[in-house]
Amino acid sequence: MVVALYGRALPDGQKAGLEACIEAFLRSGVEVILYEKLADSLKRLGGSWSGAVFGDQVPKFTGSNFFVTLGGDGTLLDSVVHLRDLGIPVLGINYGRLGYLTSALPEQMNGVVEQLIAGQFSVEQRSMLRLESDESLFGSCPFALNELAIHKNNLSSVIRIQVLVDGIYMNTYHADGLVVSSPTGSTGYNLSCGGPITMPNAQVFLVSAVAPHNLNVRPVVLPDSSVIQLNIESAGSGVLLSMDSRSVFAQKPGRIIVRRNSFDFPLIRLNGQNHLSTLRSKLMWGVDRRNERDPF
Repeated sequence: MVVALYGRALPDGQKAGLEACIEAFLRSGVEVILYEKLADSLKRLGGSWSGAVFGDQVPKFTGSNFFVTLGGDGTLLDSVVHLRDLGIPVLGINYGRLGYLTSALPEQMNGVVEQLIAGQFSVEQRSMLRLESDESLFGSCPFALNELAIHKNNLSSVIRIQVLVDGIYMNTYHADGLVVSSPTGSTGYNLSCGGPITMPNAQVFLVSAVAPHNLNVRPVVLPDSSVIQLNIESAGSGVLLSMDSRSVFAQKPGRIIVRRNSFDFPLIRLNGQNHLSTLRSKLMWGVDRRNERDPF
């Protein structure tokens, strides 16, 4: 079994956690390929790594059985760009703060390794968004697991976004921005904009305005078979477009098309985990003394 370990630059206090994670895999006979920036961080903090590494340009992990991210949800979202359509299942170890997508904590690594080796997990195929535009805004990676967000580039004025669904006019938004989210991204920027939470296997798009200048504007749920056209106008200062954690500036974005991506994102869920329990934990649902003794 081969595992690729990915993470951003390692904070000073996490050297022991990374070494424990690596040791848990090696002790079980698993081959580890380490992201080069993690290896550099480990050396900087007095550790060492003499095994294989991979970088941003050369995907040496293509033969891996699993891709394991060490960090928060943002770190896991980074793996979308690395993996693209390779189909390698991804497991997130939560070194971050909230962690809707990550499955385990660092202190649970021994048990996590045992479950991976024993096949005690499922793989959820998470749908993604794909952006199409006249200008190559996101290069060879115009897709996102969470959302596409469009935001004004200054503080002075709102932007105007006309939305058509399958060629039919839906609405024109005067707002600070607009978010088109996948079911996975429903707990991200969409949630902050008052959008609904959906189950990850729901086949939908969520469209939510950012600070709309119309009191009657509400989030909209669309089938993900829809083709969403966004005609964007700004007051001459351009807009910022983000796909997950990647952002670009567009002076004249014009027309943008959003549709479901041609491939999904394979996310690992360890046995005993489910989306509803994650929501209850992360959103602190039921933190009420009346629920301590559940009558059901």
